[in-house]
Amino acid sequence: MGRAGTLLKEETPGIRHTLANLRLMSDQLKLTAVEVRSQPWRLLHSPTTKEMSSQVLYDARAAYAEAASDLRAASEGARGQRRQAVGRRHADAVARGGQVQDGRGGR
Repeated sequence: MGRAGTLLKEETPGIRHTLANLRLMSDQLKLTAVEVRSQPWRLLHSPTTKEMSSQVLYDARAAYAEAASDLRAASEGARGQRRQAVGRRHADAVARGGQVQDGRGGR
């Protein structure tokens, strides 16, 4: 599994980026589905000036959902990286026969 492991390691950033894009697309599709279910006529008619002004609020909601999704993905990624780093430090310390520090100066 050496070559596959190396390839996976090399492609991990791209895979994470693709998964983030899929998450964003999923969030956008959910918002679209909600809008189509609540206002199906919008697919067939041109909005009035008042409706256009309401669109600003909708766009803000969509931007918020996108930002929340990005933040969630970033925090999950950071958490995973932290776990990996702690695991590597632990493995290195055990291999040296030493004690493990938690990364904050403690043991």
